[in-house]
Amino acid sequence: MKEISENLSVINMRYTKEDCIRAIQEFYSETGSLSIEKYIHSKRKPSVSTIVSLYGSWNEAKVHSGYSKSEKQRYTKEDCIRAIQEFYSETGSPSINNYIRSKKKPSIDSIKRIFGTWKKAKLHAGCSDYKRYTKEDCIRALKEFKLETGNVSFDKYSETKKKPSADFIKKIFGTWEEAKLHAGCSEYKRYTKEDCIRALQEFQLEMGKVSFDKYRESKKKPSADSIKRIFGTWEEAKIHSGLPVNKKYTKEDAIKSLQNFVKGNGNLINMILYSESKCEPKVGKIIKLFGSWKKALIAAGLGDSLNKNTKEDCIKAIQEYYNETGMSGSVEYSLSLRKPSVGTIINRFGSWNSALVEAGIPLSRRPNLRGLTESQIRESCIKSLIKLKEEHGTTTLRKYIDANYYPPSSRIIRVFGTWNDALVAAGLIVKVEKNRSGFHD
Repeated sequence: MKEISENLSVINMRYTKEDCIRAIQEFYSETGSLSIEKYIHSKRKPSVSTIVSLYGSWNEAKVHSGYSKSEKQRYTKEDCIRAIQEFYSETGSPSINNYIRSKKKPSIDSIKRIFGTWKKAKLHAGCSDYKRYTKEDCIRALKEFKLETGNVSFDKYSETKKKPSADFIKKIFGTWEEAKLHAGCSEYKRYTKEDCIRALQEFQLEMGKVSFDKYRESKKKPSADSIKRIFGTWEEAKIHSGLPVNKKYTKEDAIKSLQNFVKGNGNLINMILYSESKCEPKVGKIIKLFGSWKKALIAAGLGDSLNKNTKEDCIKAIQEYYNETGMSGSVEYSLSLRKPSVGTIINRFGSWNSALVEAGIPLSRRPNLRGLTESQIRESCIKSLIKLKEEHGTTTLRKYIDANYYPPSSRIIRVFGTWNDALVAAGLIVKVEKNRSGFHD
């Protein structure tokens, strides 16, 4: 051990403290860093172990080399100001994010620690937009940019890195549009009401309809947003242009329409019948006005009229439906849109099955096809297949079985031979013939 210690001492004696100080100063001058890890990776001489053996610690060696133990305290206010000014000169931007991305020294944390905030540091360096530019400077810059490019969009201006910056102008005026208005570069100031009216009338002649979305998609000038801003609303612009406007319906309009429909439809009303009549306002608008279809009917004084049917009316309706179709299911009855409705019948009898019993109709859900001709049976099958397609968008055998349609699938297959042949007969698929080679023609 004594021999090893003597050997280390001999090695260390090759370097003096002055050599160590010189090495540390050269390393910092080249790299801007006093990191012990970086010094080790640089494989410089004297080595870190030699320096530490001479000074006791790396930090002590840094202090003797004229540097502080903490790298964060190396920089003065003058260093920070010089760095900000150099960065501004290189990039034309005093943006804190750009400075961070540049990884310059002193770091943003060092600068903020010394000055308190980045804004104060910029002020000391004379690189703050807020100190240099007035509203007049901003207006002048926008006007010049408009003459150069013909376009004063925020993104285009930002890309040029002109001064004042786009962000600064936006902050000064509140919004970019407000800045353009002050500079006389906004399209909202260029176009008059007459320009807007002319544009809408021309669009009407071209397209036959002037909706906000369609006009906006066309990208015509003045833009849809400009027109809306000038007139207050899109409807107001259309009115001034002499174009038809969608009527704004009130609750009174809806009530009147419902009452007139009932008078002209034998005192019958439901959403489907009303929708098919193409009355105005539409079902959706009525629901929006009242909250629900039921509330609309009650407001129109039609709530009681839906439940005025007696038990005798219900029994008669069920019997007529059964005799015509051979079906006794509540779902099928409901789809037929007959009156009284299934809900009314259940309210009168307590349940659908109780109503069937009172009407003298068997409870079996299977259709009574007895007494029907072959042609009538085929027609019943085809109607059920078409109904399956309309309601579920599919014609698979599995869906037909799961949905409990009638006649049963087994009867359909017995009548037509195969499921696909039944679909062909219903016009739901096209039968593809095969030639002798087995390929489709």
